[in-house]
Amino acid sequence: MRRTHGGLIFSSVVFALFATGCGRVRVEDFSDRTFNGPPFARIAVEYIELTDTVYRGRTERMLVSILQKRSSAVQFVPMCEVVFTDGWTSDQELAGKLSKEGCGAFLTVRRTRSESGGDLPVIGLDASGSEESDVAVSVNLDGGENWFVCELVDVKSMRSIWRATAVVSIGWSLTPSRSSVRRLGRHLAKRLAAQGYLI
Repeated sequence: MRRTHGGLIFSSVVFALFATGCGRVRVEDFSDRTFNGPPFARIAVEYIELTDTVYRGRTERMLVSILQKRSSAVQFVPMCEVVFTDGWTSDQELAGKLSKEGCGAFLTVRRTRSESGGDLPVIGLDASGSEESDVAVSVNLDGGENWFVCELVDVKSMRSIWRATAVVSIGWSLTPSRSSVRRLGRHLAKRLAAQGYLI
């Protein structure tokens, strides 16, 4: 059976859509301009969801990888590798453990809400062109959204010095949660670099 050029276009669009996902990221951030501590050379990254997840460590490592690529002078480390506890830890205990590991700050990324937007993307084909290769493909990407709260905390004073809220359009992907966290990580790297807290 012969495959038309239009079929190749359709297949390529569907593959790209599910392989990479699509969506927007809206971030609003707030800085504590009274903070005058030294810039941070090592930051622990913590990922939290309202429901506990086995993917927490994997997600922390993914965020660290994204942040590290865009802030090479700073060392980011997953929280799960520097604080070995699943239970509640007091601020004093957490600060002691992070200081011992050389972390001057920690970045918490908390997913607070998730809303799906339907079952499947709507894909339309218009093959009314004069040639079989003239196939117009339209894709409706009305996916859901993930809401995040992010916070950078100075370990020495245990005070929040930077806070951000973000809404990430999930779009359509085989891995919507990971896809939205990746996109959020790229935006956080830019916002953090603009604060002047990093070396």
